[in-house]
Amino acid sequence: MNHQSLAELLGNYGEFLGAIAVVVTLVYLAGQLKQNTNALRSTVYTSYVQNANDFNHLASRHASELAAIGKVSSLDQLSAEQTILWQCLIQTVFNQWEEVYLHHRAGSLDRDVYEAKVRAFQGSLFFAPFGHLLGQAWEGSKDGYTEAFQQFMENEVIG
Repeated sequence: MNHQSLAELLGNYGEFLGAIAVVVTLVYLAGQLKQNTNALRSTVYTSYVQNANDFNHLASRHASELAAIGKVSSLDQLSAEQTILWQCLIQTVFNQWEEVYLHHRAGSLDRDVYEAKVRAFQGSLFFAPFGHLLGQAWEGSKDGYTEAFQQFMENEVIG
């Protein structure tokens, strides 16, 4: 066997081993991508739960003020203190909802979790005493949210 034939043979083996290495690398990277996606989804959900718990804690600390807010028929009937509390709480709620919506749209929140949260938004106890104020609050703040989220709110949540 001459040197040229040996070089061609070794080159062919090298190409074959290189192709195998590429396939193994792609399989490894696909596994890593799936693992990272799962970790991202878990982190997003954990963040949502923490934010919801923080909101619930804040709302429970102001239960009597919120009960008074729930009794008014229009936001313009709120005192200055009630207006501040209401705006802080409702913006927190809208921000949470937009976060859920955008994470789902980006693929970082599972469909079943998203659908459960939308059902919770639609049937939340929050709406029971405040449903009549929600539309007013949304109209006053919707320009601060993405167009897609505005459509979601108006079609799926507020109705």
